[in-house]
Parts: sequence; C-alpha cells; structure tokens
Amino acid sequence: MAGLSTKALVGISSKYSRILLSTFPQNFTYCFAYGSGVLKQSGSDITKNMVDMIFTVEDPPSWHKENISRNPHHYSSLRWLGHNAVARFQENWGAKIYFNALIPIQEEGITIKYGVVSRSALVTDLLDWSELYLAGRLHKPVEVIYKTSDSELRSALQLNLHSAVHTALLMLPEDFSETEFYITISSLSYTGDFRMMFGEDKKKVYKIVEPQIDAFRTLYAPVLSSMHNFVEVSESGLCVQDASPLARIHHLNQLPRTPQRAMVRLWNRDSGKLRQDTEDALRAIAYDPDCGVFLGECVRDIVWDSSIRQSLKGILTAGIMKSLRYGGRLDPSHPRKKGNCGRKRKASPADDRLIVRKSKLNPRLTAVDLTRELMATTGANIHVTTVRRRLLEAGRRGRKPIKKQLLTPVMCKKRLMWAKLHQHWTVNDWKNVLFSDESHFEVHGHCVSYVWKGSEKVTAAHLQQAPKYPPKYCEKDDILEERIEGIVIEDNGMESSDEDMSGVKEMEDN
Repeated sequence: MAGLSTKALVGISSKYSRILLSTFPQNFTYCFAYGSGVLKQSGSDITKNMVDMIFTVEDPPSWHKENISRNPHHYSSLRWLGHNAVARFQENWGAKIYFNALIPIQEEGITIKYGVVSRSALVTDLLDWSELYLAGRLHKPVEVIYKTSDSELRSALQLNLHSAVHTALLMLPEDFSETEFYITISSLSYTGDFRMMFGEDKKKVYKIVEPQIDAFRTLYAPVLSSMHNFVEVSESGLCVQDASPLARIHHLNQLPRTPQRAMVRLWNRDSGKLRQDTEDALRAIAYDPDCGVFLGECVRDIVWDSSIRQSLKGILTAGIMKSLRYGGRLDPSHPRKKGNCGRKRKASPADDRLIVRKSKLNPRLTAVDLTRELMATTGANIHVTTVRRRLLEAGRRGRKPIKKQLLTPVMCKKRLMWAKLHQHWTVNDWKNVLFSDESHFEVHGHCVSYVWKGSEKVTAAHLQQAPKYPPKYCEKDDILEERIEGIVIEDNGMESSDEDMSGVKEMEDN
C-alpha cells in the first residue's frame, strides 16, 4: 500500500470512511472520490457540489446482490431484473461502470454519485486506455478512501500516470510551462467528451488545474524524475523536452495499446495502399511534424465513443427522472450560453482558405512558412499550431515526397554514350575488368523532407528528384575500375545502369 502513497494527497477522510462503513457492502478492492465536491475547483463551492465516488470490487454480482438488498432505492427499475442482470449490464455496456446518482446521505448532509467497477475492468482501462474513462479521472488528483493491497492494480495506477506523461509530451512543443503540462494531461479525458458541448463548463480543465497545482506536482514528481533524460522542469515552472524523433519514438512505444493501435490504423489509412506494421508505422509517425496532432485525434475518438456509450447507459442505470435532475445539476454556477459557445476563432474563414490555397500551390511550405506568409499577406497573427489544425481540417497531412529518379540532360548524354561504347562487349570482354576497393562519400545525404498532400492528384510539387544511385565522391585505385551487371562508375562519380541506358536510348529513338 505504500506504493500508492502519491495518490493519497489529501489523506483518507473520516467522513467518506463513515459513508462506506455505514451504507455499503464492505468487500472493496479500491475506492476513491473525485470531482468538484471533493477537491477545490475555481469558481465552485465545494460544499454545494455532489461527491463522486468509485468503488472497485472483485466480484460485481455478489456486491450488487448485497447492495440491492441493503439499498434498493439506489437503483433504477433494472434492479427487478436481478443482481446478475445488473452485473452483466455493468460489464458489457458503456465503460464497464455502473453508476447510481443523486444518492442523499442524510447523516453527512451530502449527496453522492457512486460507480461500481470490477478490478479487472479498471486494470484494463488503466493499462490499455480501452475506454479512457476511469483512467482519465485518475490522471488528476483524487482522494483515496480505501487503498488497495493488490500489486497488479498498484502497478497499473502508476503506469497510467507514466502513459499520461508520454502522451502529453508528444502533444506539447519543445518549450512549455508547468501549467500547460498539467492542463494537457487533464484535458485528455475531456477532449472528445460530448458532454463538454452541452452541460459542462468549457473552462473546466483550467479551473481544475489552477487551485490544485501543488497536488499535481506531488502526483507527477516521481514520474518526471524518472524521465529526466527526456524532460527538464525548472524551479520557475518552465519545461524543456527532447523533441527529437528518437525521443518521440520512445514516447510512442510507451503509449497504451488502444491509442497506439489507433495511430497505426490512422497512419495506414492515410498512406493509401501501403500498409506498415506497428514498429515501422510508429517510426514514420515519429518523424512527422504532426505526430502530436495524430495522437490527439486518436485520444479524442476514444473519449468520444466511451462518453456517449456511458451516458446512454446512465439513462437506464439512473432512470429518466434522475437523469433529468442530474443534467440540471451540471455546474449550476456556470451561466448557460446561447448560440455558439467557446472562444472565437482567431483566423477568419478567408484566412483558412488562404492557408489551404497556399499549401496546394506549394506543398513544400512548412506550417512555419505558411504562418509567416499569412502574417505578411493579411497581417493575421496566429500560432503555427493553428495553421497545422486548419490544414488537417482540410484533409492535408505531412507526407514524404514521392521519389523520382534524377536524370539531367548531361547524365542522359553520358549514359547513351556509355551504352554505345559497350553495347558490343562480350562476356570475355567483361572478364578482363578488374574490380578494386573504393570509399564512398554521400553528397546529397539522407535528410527527411515533407510535403502537404490532400485528395488532389500527385503533381511535380509532390515529387523529390533524386538519383537512383546517389552521387558520391570516390577514392579509387589507379587500376581501371568498372562494375559488372550493368553498373559503372563515371568520371564524375555518378552511378548508372543498363536499365537507365536503355530508357535513354528508347527516348532518343522515339
């Protein structure tokens, strides 16, 4: 239990302990409380908010059987189907949690909502982010009511924090603040949650992080300490991370299985007919400048799916009347807005169209180049990340240019001349060629470049001309040296082949 001490930030509350002892069956594996009714949030009165609890149990059917016997009024009409049906509904629908909401605890003068989850389902979500429901809630400080002695669950809780850090680092730039880091982590479970479009406060994440910044530091200090080779946090709160492709490959390999597989599927889907395995796809994604955007899309899809299914499930578990009452309680202090909500876009629709048009005219312009050109053209001062998002919204992604063999007129002439000189050579002539060692020094190198590509056809701007055999400076012996099987070294260090010669000769004949 000592391994979980980083999560017991506030200490075990006697009030919540009394609720567990007096109201519910006692065969718990792990219990915690979270939300605005437990930990302070900006602009919210903690004494007036409902307390959210999660009960982890080993055997859901047995637990529900005893709880229905003790607290039948907690359940909706589903209880008439029996405890086994309730447990099956919990395990097979939504995020594998069964919530009972708006339960008054008269002795303590509070209202609670509690969810029941099996230990195996919680461990799976923590390790794989299959639902990113409870795993997302445990990315933030919580108040532990009942500590677990299960070693597998303790390890899963810690690995969940590591996964959150790896994900946040992939989504953040090279330099960022400590507050931005914790906001990014807290946003993981809210990004894509459809409830943020209706009942929840749009500034909820910031209101969670700001008053709990010390609790976040305590929670993630051991994790950041173990990743000192990848990220440094100064005393002033400024953070610097290694944003190299090698570091991103490390973070991608440490991601939970569900978002990792989603990224590979997304990458292969956008690559057309080419299909890469997980290792090759992750390596390619690490070199893509939009790596963090891809990951954000995948996390958003996971949260969107689980939040919809769990919300629909909640209508049945709570009942229609309780669901309506609960919906009316969502953040009562936050005024409801009419019309379009959220911050107004800084870039106008005309700016968005200009970004896409310039990208199509010159796919080799980077997002930074497009940002500068937009500033020079319209005076719009927008961030480079905004430009990347607009391009992604238009279906344009960074892709490696298609390689096309480089053949200059001089090369064509020399290859044709060589082909004519050697076209009558016999096998015996080639036997007189002596081969010697040589050292090659690459001229072009292997730098990786990208172009923006949408649904349009491939044009010359999407191509990268490169010699089939890259130009090299060669240190050769004084002995005549040529390569058999149609490959020779020209005086200028250019490699050529019979296949290329025949193509050049056909072009001349035509």
